[in-house]
Amino acid sequence: MTFEYKLGGRKVSGKRFFEELGDQAIKQAEDQIELKLKDLRDPETGVSADVTRVKKSGRTSWSVKGSPAIVDAAKRLLAGEP
Repeated sequence: MTFEYKLGGRKVSGKRFFEELGDQAIKQAEDQIELKLKDLRDPETGVSADVTRVKKSGRTSWSVKGSPAIVDAAKRLLAGEP
């Protein structure tokens, strides 16, 4: 039995197929994190966070600017706390 892998209708190696699959999963997770960060609002003023995604040396991080309450909420969110 042989397997044929395709991306966008083009035949690719199994290695490339699974690399792309992993890349897509990482991008979706990063997009979800960014959306959650952008949804944060200051409880007193209702002002939203200023969020910037930073990619450097194959790593992703986020810069979050706003009130101390927003920054604290972002830290809790990224730490996986409720």
